[in-house]
Amino acid sequence: MLAGLGVIIGGSLLAPDPDPEPSGWVAEPASSQPPYSGPGPTSEQVTADLEAATTAAGLGPAAPPGELAVPGCLASWETYGSVSDTGLSTLMENLTGRQWQPAGRARKNPPTYYRWLTKGTWSLTVVHDKRDGKPELLSLLALSSTPACEETYKSVQANTTHAV
Repeated sequence: MLAGLGVIIGGSLLAPDPDPEPSGWVAEPASSQPPYSGPGPTSEQVTADLEAATTAAGLGPAAPPGELAVPGCLASWETYGSVSDTGLSTLMENLTGRQWQPAGRARKNPPTYYRWLTKGTWSLTVVHDKRDGKPELLSLLALSSTPACEETYKSVQANTTHAV
């Protein structure tokens, strides 16, 4: 009896999903660019990548940057201007040309588009949100995963978490 249950459960896990991506998530294609192989880029280098890629894509101007809670471990760029599909594609091409590698899956289901990329010790989230009745937003947020940054994140979280 248990062996039959194992076959049924195992078979259902191995059977192809009839609707593998109902929520708009899609597998990312492998990049044609070689992966980044140097030491982890600095936050200044990551910020320069974001600025160069968005400028080359004709995006912006960027919103004034806010003060980062974790300097040296975060880099961000955002705009509330209109972003065309061509501009978004050009941005992604410019980022991969700067050795940012697609990381896993993307959600390309309007009104919101998400992409994750990595470069060395950094993870970059690209969000383009075009909801009706709200300002259009393009946000790029990069986080470093070095041990020093991980400790800093924990410290900031511990100091800003309040009991309700």
